[in-house]
Order: sequence, then C-alpha cells, then structure tokens
Amino acid sequence: MAVPFSFSDPLVRQSLLGSALTLAPALGLWPLHPLAGLAAGGLGALLAARLAQKRAEPLREQVLSLPVRLIRSAAPDQAEMASLVERARERVAEVLRQLRDERIDFQGILQGTNNGILVLGDEDRVERINEAAHRMLESPHDALGRTLGELSRNLELLDFVAEVRSGGQPAPRQIPIAQSKGQRLLRVSGSLIPASQDRQRVLLAMHDVTDLKRLEQVRTDFVTNVTHEMRSPLSSILGFAETLASRTDELPADALDGLERNVRNARRLNAIIGDLVQLSRLEHAEAPELAPLAPLELLQDLVANFQDAASERRIELVLDAEDLPESLDLDRGLVERALNNLVDNAIKYSPAGGLVSVVARATSQQFEVAVSDQGPGIPREHQARIFERFYRVDAARARAVGGTGLGLAIVKHAAALHGGRVTVDSQIGEGSTFVLTLPLAPAGRGR
Repeated sequence: MAVPFSFSDPLVRQSLLGSALTLAPALGLWPLHPLAGLAAGGLGALLAARLAQKRAEPLREQVLSLPVRLIRSAAPDQAEMASLVERARERVAEVLRQLRDERIDFQGILQGTNNGILVLGDEDRVERINEAAHRMLESPHDALGRTLGELSRNLELLDFVAEVRSGGQPAPRQIPIAQSKGQRLLRVSGSLIPASQDRQRVLLAMHDVTDLKRLEQVRTDFVTNVTHEMRSPLSSILGFAETLASRTDELPADALDGLERNVRNARRLNAIIGDLVQLSRLEHAEAPELAPLAPLELLQDLVANFQDAASERRIELVLDAEDLPESLDLDRGLVERALNNLVDNAIKYSPAGGLVSVVARATSQQFEVAVSDQGPGIPREHQARIFERFYRVDAARARAVGGTGLGLAIVKHAAALHGGRVTVDSQIGEGSTFVLTLPLAPAGRGR
C-alpha cells in the first residue's frame, strides 16, 4: 500500500532536494550547493569527468531544472514526478550509449594507427599499449602491468621517459631499437598526463622512421656522387671557357657573345652544385657547432663584402646594429651563409638606386637580423612556399639574376638547426623584409 505524501511536507522537500543535489554532479552538472559534491561521492566525480562534453549540456538543463521546478512548485503531482524520473533515466541511458560508442571508436583508432602509443603509470608500468607499440618493442601481449624496463632494455628510451617524467619536456628523439630482424629507428615523443596531485602518467608516441632515413641516405649519396662527378669536369670547362673569353681581340663578336653566355651558365651550374652540397649537409646535420663570435664584427664584414656588388647596381647598403653584445654563441659558418644569401637576394632583386638595409638587435634570449629591400615584393600566395628548394615566384627573373632556387632553403635549414626561424613580410611594389631569428640558448634537439 502506497504511503501518501505531500510536497509541502518539509521532510519530503528535504529528501527531494538531497536527491537533486546527488543527481546533479553524477550527471556532470554544476553543483547547486557547496556541499553537493560530497553527496555524490566518488561515482559522481567519475561521471562528471566523463560527461563534461558539449552533448551533456541539454541533459544538464533538462534533468537539473525540472526537479528544482518541482521542489519550488506549489502543487506538483506524483505523475509529473514519475515523468521526470523516467525522462532522466532515458537521457542518462542515451549518454551512456554515446560514451560506449565513443570508447569503441577510440579503441579502434588507437589500434588502427601505425604510430605506437604507450601510457606509463607509476614505476613506469604499462597502463595502455596499442598493437603498433607491441610490434615496435616486440613486447608480449600481456604487457599491461609490466614495467617499461621489462619490455625494453634500451637505456636511451628509459632515459627519455625519465626526462619526460621530470618535467623536462624533451624534444622528439630518434632512438635505435634492436629487434629480432635487425635494428629499427624510432622517432619518440613524450608528454605528461596529469592523473592526480601526487601521480603522473607518461604518454609515449613512437613512429618508425627507418625506411624514411634509408631513403634520405640514398638521396644524400646520390647528390654527393653526382655533384662530385660533375664538379671536376665543370671546373675544367669553366676555366677553359673563361680563358677563351678573355681573348676578346682574337674572337669574332658573335662567338664571344656565345662564349660569355656559356661562361655565365657554367658559373650558375657550379653555384647550384655548391648549394646542393651545402643544403644536403644542413639537412643531415645533428646540431650547430656553437662557438663565441662577435656579432658586430660579423655584420660589418658582411656589409663590406657586398658593397662592391651594391655599388655596381647603384644600391645603398646600410647597417643598423646598435647595442649588440660583444659575444654570442652561434655557428658562425651557418649564420654567415644564411645572411649572405639574404643580402645577396636583396641586392639582386632591388632596383637601381634602391636601398637595402641590415638591422640587427639582440636580447637575452635571441639574436635577430632583418634584411629589407625595395624590390617588386612577393605575392601573398607565394610567401609560404618560397623557402622550399627550387621554388621560384618568377623563374625567368630568377635565372636573369643568377639565382639557384636553393638560397632561401639554406637559410631556413640554418635557422632550424639553431632552433630558430626565418620569416618574410612583403608587399607588392614596396619590397620585402626577411627576418632571421636565432635563440641564444638553444635546447638540445634530436633529428
């Protein structure tokens, strides 16, 4: 026999309010009271975390507001209360189904990716591992609960995890891993996953780059061999052609013109070979060779070396380098090559009578050099690609000024080796400014 009750009864109101306060955090809702979270307990906290998504917002509004309106209503009836409970149950069931489907989707993605995923808990014990990580580490399929040291005795990998756990935020690192079929090279990145105030988990992502490295080595060997085989005969041809071109009184004008054109082409080809060799070395360099250098002296030498070329085109080349430190730790060869390419381009693409400026500034954290010209400018749609090898905005103009199409790519790689960057700001008809930014305390980087 049902016991009649009244919503006006204080005990009933108190009971309903307590139920609403308990249900709210369990559904991922904002607490109605400072003590509401205590009423929900651990289950409420867990569900709150799981349902803190946008799709839970309608549920929050519908499930929470209805009981509050009932409690505050003057005369709600039992039928409305029953309807409320049924609607809440249906909505909870719907959200749980959605969460289950999402979990299945996540598991499918995790297992289907070619990247190895590994989650390590306390004592570096495996909490989650996908099939790709199993293959890369050749770990047993009962790896869950085991320590990383049990799965792999690779000291470099263990040291990397320790560095991640210490909060060092190391850059991705290439780590050789011994396997039964030979050694593989894995690019490993890691980050911390906060679990609680006194517990942290480590997420490792591993990508097998063995085949990519092998292809890069094949390409490097090809470039090295080709350039070596071409350089010697090209030097002989260029030397002979230059000698003939110097005998202006012994050659007819048309033959002399053709010979001079061949000399220019040979010089350009020789420059391309030199840039290819330089770029190949930069792409495979592990780190810059840092050493103290005087930045003001370097920039003064740079401008002095280009003064003749600028004067020939009636271009004013100026240097603005104030308050530079006496010494900076940089790779002098890389910095010189990058700045040479930027200034050379600025002079080549500037109109006669124009201005090329070199502005340098240094802070405690970075060294910055801006090279500006008054050339034709670079269309916006091309600016993102001009640092690619052999990419040219105007191929005909590039050939006319003697560009190889590799200069800006060399600048980009020289900056990247330092952990820096090169950017461009250009307006059509107004000129371009290239800014080389180099950190003064570069962190270690793996490649």
